[in-house]
Amino acid sequence: MTDQPITPLFALAVSVAYVIRADNTTSVQERAEWVTLFGQLVESGQFSKTQLERMSKDAFAHAADTELPEFLEQVTPMLSHSQKVSVMINLYDTMLADGVIKEGETVIYEQFHRAFEIDKQTLRTIREFLSLKNDLTLFTDDAHPYNDDEFSLTSLFRDS
Repeated sequence: MTDQPITPLFALAVSVAYVIRADNTTSVQERAEWVTLFGQLVESGQFSKTQLERMSKDAFAHAADTELPEFLEQVTPMLSHSQKVSVMINLYDTMLADGVIKEGETVIYEQFHRAFEIDKQTLRTIREFLSLKNDLTLFTDDAHPYNDDEFSLTSLFRDS
């Protein structure tokens, strides 16, 4: 266990670490997603490289040493609704990073969903939007349904 205090930012880092660790392998794309997400702290001057490396190490250690239900019980009350939604967005984006959503990742995502009590329509919107963002077949398959001139982004946000 680390001595790192649980702040909302550290809660996000640990949350992403749970998803990355889900299948006991870390893809190049998942590592790149981590760097993209948290590297901006260094670029903006909020963190030094050393601080980012320490947070990374501590986040993965915390995810390894703490059962997910215990972590969720601890962080759920401290996060705002917007922070919880942001965690869910970043979890799903990380899950999509390598192009394959694995069963273990889905199990973890569902545990966050239940703990955070975010409505299904919001999660559907997140899923659809990020799927569109990450679906490169839009550029390789002219027959992709989203390439139809009738496709509208607002269709992703309509109630099912």
